[in-house]
Amino acid sequence: MQHIFDGLPILTSFLSIVLGLVACFFGSLVGFGGGFISVPILRLSGHLTPQVVAATSLFMVGINVAIASFALRKTKRINLRIGWSIGLGGIAGALLGVVALKYVSSSQFDVLYGVMLLFIAYNMLKPSKQSTANDAALESERSLRAANWEFALMGVLVGFSSSLFGIGAGTVAIPLLLWRYKLPAYVAMPTASFIAMIYIWPGVIAQIHEARVDWALAIPLAIGAVVGAHFGARYSNKLKSPQLTRIFGVICVITFITLSIRHLPMFQPHVNTLATTTIQISKATTK
Repeated sequence: MQHIFDGLPILTSFLSIVLGLVACFFGSLVGFGGGFISVPILRLSGHLTPQVVAATSLFMVGINVAIASFALRKTKRINLRIGWSIGLGGIAGALLGVVALKYVSSSQFDVLYGVMLLFIAYNMLKPSKQSTANDAALESERSLRAANWEFALMGVLVGFSSSLFGIGAGTVAIPLLLWRYKLPAYVAMPTASFIAMIYIWPGVIAQIHEARVDWALAIPLAIGAVVGAHFGARYSNKLKSPQLTRIFGVICVITFITLSIRHLPMFQPHVNTLATTTIQISKATTK
C-alpha cells in the first residue's frame, strides 16, 4: 500500500498519530468517531483506495467510540432504548456495507461521501424548531411515538454508511435523531457513540477479514485516537446543544469542499502533480 511518505516511516507514523488525535478529539466533541476528518485527509494525502481508507478509518473509529462511550457512561445522557434498537440494526447494515464497498470506485466514493455530508450540513445549519423534550428528558414526543423496529431500520442505514465510508454512527444518526425525532443534542450525541459501540466492531472484523486495513496507519491512528477521544469526551460537556450543532454543520461543509474539489477538471492536473512530486521527494530522501 502506497503512502505519501513511503520513504519516511517515522514521519508517516507521527503524522498518523496527530491525525488520529485531532480527528478523534473533534469527533468525540460532537459525538462522532473522527472518521469524517480522517477519511478525506487519507484520501487526499496519498494513493490509498477507498476500500483501504474506509477499513483503516473504521478501525480508528472503533477505538474512539469505545473510549468515548466509556467516558460518557456516567453522564446519564444515553437513551438505551433507542441506542440498542439502532445498534442491533446497525450490525446487519455494517456487514452489508463491507460487501458493497467492493463495487465502489474512487470517484464514486468521494462524490457520494461529499454529497452525504452536504445534505447533512444543510439539515444541521437550517433553522429548526426547538426540541419538544425538557432539559432532563431522554425522549421527545416524536421519539416516544416511534416503535423499536423503526429505529432498527434506521440502524441498517447507519451501519451501512459507517462501513461503506469508514465513519462513526454520528454522521448519519445524529442528524436523524435531531431533526426527525427532535431529541436534544446532549442526548443524540452520546447515544450515537453508544450505537457505534454496538455495531462497529462486527464491521471492523469483517474489514480485517477482507485484508483491507493498513496496519502501518491503523496502529498510529489508534494511538492518537486514545488521547483525542479521552479529552474530546471531557470537553463536550462544556458545550451547549446549539454550539455542537453549528460545529457539526460547518465541519461537514468544509469536508465536502475539500473532498469533492479534487474531481473538478480544473483541479485534476494540480492534484496529480502534487501527489507525484511528493512521492518523488520521499523516494529521493531515502537514496
